[in-house]
Amino acid sequence: MSRAARPFARTASSIDERRLRNGVLYGVLLSILLGGLVLAVPGLHDVSQTIRHARPGWVALAAGLELASCVGYVLAFQGTFERLPRRFAAMVAASEQAFGAVVPLGGAGGIAAGGWLLARRGIPVARIAERSAVLFLLTSATNVVALLIAAGGLAADWFTGPHDLLRAGVPATVALGVLLVFLVLAWWAIATSGHRGPRVRWRPLRALGDATVATLRLVRRPGWRVALGAPAYLLCDVAVLWLCLHALGCSLPAAPLLVAYLLGYLANAVPIPGGVGVLDGGLAAALVAYHVPAATAAGGVLIYHALALWIPTASGTLAFLAVVRDRVPARTQPSAEIAQRRRCAESPRVGRAATVSGVLELSTDSET
Repeated sequence: MSRAARPFARTASSIDERRLRNGVLYGVLLSILLGGLVLAVPGLHDVSQTIRHARPGWVALAAGLELASCVGYVLAFQGTFERLPRRFAAMVAASEQAFGAVVPLGGAGGIAAGGWLLARRGIPVARIAERSAVLFLLTSATNVVALLIAAGGLAADWFTGPHDLLRAGVPATVALGVLLVFLVLAWWAIATSGHRGPRVRWRPLRALGDATVATLRLVRRPGWRVALGAPAYLLCDVAVLWLCLHALGCSLPAAPLLVAYLLGYLANAVPIPGGVGVLDGGLAAALVAYHVPAATAAGGVLIYHALALWIPTASGTLAFLAVVRDRVPARTQPSAEIAQRRRCAESPRVGRAATVSGVLELSTDSET
C-alpha cells in the first residue's frame, strides 16, 4: 500500500470499526429492551414462562449448529473466492457475517465490509464486485430452491403440513418465478455476449445477467467447499430454529418449518440493528401461520435470534479486528519464489530479460 493511501485506509478502517461497534451497541440495547418488554408486559407473561422452561441441552446443541452454519458460509466464501488464501478468506467471511448481523443495511453491510477488506489488500475492485455478486446469488439461489422444494412438496401433498394455496401454493409459485427470471437473465446475457455493449440503462441488468451466468458455472462445478458450505449455511440455521422450538416442547415438521423460516426472514430487509424486534416478529408470525402456538413461537424465536445474532457477531468481530490490524496475511509467496527473486536482484550476471520476467510475474500475482 502506498504512503498516500495509508491515511485513507486508516480512516476507512476507523469508520468500519465505528460502524461495527455502534451496531453491536445498538443490538445490545435493543435486545435488552426487547427482553425487558417480554418480562414486564403482562400480555407476554406466557412467553417468559415458556422461555424459563426451555431445556438447556437442546439450546446448547442449537448453539453448536449455529457455529456450523457460520462455518458453512466460510466454506462457501472460500469456494467462491478460490484464489484467496484459506485463512484470510475465512477471516473476511466471518467479518462479513458480523457486519451483516448488526449493521442496519439489510445485509448489504456485510458485503460492503468484506469488499473493503479485500480491496485494501490489493484485490481488483472489479473482481471483488463480480465474486461478491456470485456469492450473494449462490446463497440466494440456495434459499429459493429450498423454498421451492419445501413449499412445492407441501402443495403436492408429499410432506406433512398445510397443503392449501396460501401457505404452500403461493410460496412455491413465487420461488419458481424467481428462478425462471434469473434463468432468463442468464440466457439473455449469453445470447448478447458477442454484441456491442448495452446502453447505460441496461448495464445493471446486464451485470446481473453476467453474475447469474458465473453463478451457474460455479454450481455446475462447485467443488466440495461450495457444495457443502452453501447448503450447510442455510440448513444448519434452520435446524437451530427447530432445536429452539424443540427445547420448548414443540416439534414442527421440516417442510413447514423451512417455509416459515424463509418467509419470516423477509422481515430482515428492514434496516434495524441486528434485526431486533423486526426479525422476531416476522419469524414468530410465520410460525403461528403454520400452527405453532403463539407463546411457543415467540419464545423459540427469541432464543433462536439470540444465538443467530451474537454467535456470528462475536466471532466475526474478532476476525475483523485481526484482519484490520494486519495479523492475517492476504497472500503468501512460496519460499522458492522469494529466493529466486533475491538471486535475480543480487546477481550481476542476471540479464534484463530475467528481471523483466520477475517483475511481470510479480504484477500478475498482485492482480490475482
